[in-house]
Amino acid sequence: MIIFLYGPDDYRRTKEKRAVVEKFLKKHSPFGVKKVDGTVERAVEELREFGKSSGLFDAQRLAVVESAWEAPEKELKEWLESVRDAKHITALFSEHAAPKKDFAFLKKEPVIAKEFDALEGSTWEKFIVAEAKARDVSLAPDAMQFLAQAYAGDSWRLATELDRIALLNFAEQNLGGRASFVERAVTRKDLEALGIEIHPEFFGLVRQFGYGDRKVRLATLEELLLTRDPAAKIFNVLSAMVPGATRRFAEYDVAIKNGKLEYEEALTDLALS
Repeated sequence: MIIFLYGPDDYRRTKEKRAVVEKFLKKHSPFGVKKVDGTVERAVEELREFGKSSGLFDAQRLAVVESAWEAPEKELKEWLESVRDAKHITALFSEHAAPKKDFAFLKKEPVIAKEFDALEGSTWEKFIVAEAKARDVSLAPDAMQFLAQAYAGDSWRLATELDRIALLNFAEQNLGGRASFVERAVTRKDLEALGIEIHPEFFGLVRQFGYGDRKVRLATLEELLLTRDPAAKIFNVLSAMVPGATRRFAEYDVAIKNGKLEYEEALTDLALS
């Protein structure tokens, strides 16, 4: 069996990967789990050997493959095709990029494929509320909207910030401090007091990119990438704000999801056009 997780949302994808491993360990021996790095010379050979080995008390195997696209393509494809219908081994992949053309079968049954694209709109807001609730943090509507803008499409930084807020909750409960986040919802004012801000320069740069010539776009793209905002976020925001480029962004989006382009490559191509 193959489980293929892919997409730019590293936080949600990694969370799903951990859940798969934890589910396996509840039923099977930890000796049946092996991590294989595609960058090492014998990566595929390690996978073959692991698949053939059998445990003393449990024959089930879980191979957690990292950096899969760095492994020799022909050998990797042959191994994947050999274990696609296997019952004794599960191959778990978690990749930022979608599979290349030769690996398109990873998005089709019987492979269990899940895409983790950057969240937007109401789906993004619901995700924020759910993550806050999981940490016993209550958000006022203005706080939720503020976080949605401050960390647009960046679930990892959002989760890190919510972890920090949850720790403040814990400290106030245990140290007898002012229970600002314990007895009421967190507000936008609270978030601003914690130093969270919406960087106005980001959206200024987006507008500059949308209306500038090629030279301006290239310089602006460099500045946007230096903001530390993920390329997926920059791409999604630009797609909504660059005039007359809806069709082009749709074509880029298809190419990215099919593994033919990275977000950075699409943005560079757009800047050069």
